[in-house]
Amino acid sequence: MNMDIQHIVFICPAFPDSEEPSTWVPYIQVFLKNFKQLHPVLELRLIAVHFPKQEKQFYWHGVEIISLGGQLKKLPKRLFIWKELWRQLKIIHQDKPIDIIHNFWATDLAVVGQQFAKRYGIKHVLSFLGQDVKKSNRYIRFLDFNYSKFIFITDWQYQQFKTHSEIKEFTFIPWGVDTSMFPEALPDRSIDLIAAGSLSSLKRHHILLELTKQLRAVFPHLKVVLVGNGPLEEEYQAYIEVNDLLDHVEMKGQLKHQAVLNLFRQAKILVHTSEYEGMGYVFAEALEAGAYTVSFEVGIAGCHPKSMVVKSKEEMMNTIKELLLRDDLDFSPTNTLLVAHTIEQHIAIYCSP
Repeated sequence: MNMDIQHIVFICPAFPDSEEPSTWVPYIQVFLKNFKQLHPVLELRLIAVHFPKQEKQFYWHGVEIISLGGQLKKLPKRLFIWKELWRQLKIIHQDKPIDIIHNFWATDLAVVGQQFAKRYGIKHVLSFLGQDVKKSNRYIRFLDFNYSKFIFITDWQYQQFKTHSEIKEFTFIPWGVDTSMFPEALPDRSIDLIAAGSLSSLKRHHILLELTKQLRAVFPHLKVVLVGNGPLEEEYQAYIEVNDLLDHVEMKGQLKHQAVLNLFRQAKILVHTSEYEGMGYVFAEALEAGAYTVSFEVGIAGCHPKSMVVKSKEEMMNTIKELLLRDDLDFSPTNTLLVAHTIEQHIAIYCSP
């Protein structure tokens, strides 16, 4: 492969404000950190448009981060954010010509990034990463499908996009995990069920709590851990107390990414109840940690025999019950997706004609 690129600029709505472990976009953090380690001579910059809140520039594991402090301002103030993004891209390009502009998510920022790339003859790459594939995304119609290189993370996600729009050429590149981040496997899997994610209506963690209420009759010592925070936190805590589940469910709140991986190493089953996931990075992480996964059909669910897909709440309960009753569960790590492969695939896109 002819590696003729020297300078890549990523555009992202938000990014951590320091090298301290953070739960913000962990898959992008893993990707960028390993990218810089594998290709140290490449100049990598990331423009974080909305967060951190402050306007500042700093280095994150060798990658220059430029924070614009946009804070999700709405129109008409959002026009100034677009203008500032354009200005920053121009400053960067004048300082050192940009070879690749890569937008994460198909938002208004992708439209600005693509337009700048077209104006200055720069190759543009756009990754669809979540609900931005839905028909309700009003910015899709402003994208030029004949100019950029488009990336979807899963076929499941692309099928959602395909219902309303069509791109002739695209690539599937799921996010890979960094195996060095996982602690040694523990012989005792003390957590029966674990769930991680925002405590919001989209993630539907109430299903896990309802299943716990039913499963405790069969497993009197059932231990469930729920990681995350969000608008439904108080409601879930009240449900736990009212239904006498305090001995079974532990709400951990928001944890650092490494702490979540440590918990995955202690868990038997990741229960994923979300109704929508572009990929579901936690599937790859849980499998790498040796756990099983039980979920509805979203993202990469079903990518391995240890990743089980169900169609209903009742089927989910029965599948969990069957797994917990088994005495031959295999908790060895499952390397389904590795970050080095993710980086190789991106490099191939960047270097393609």
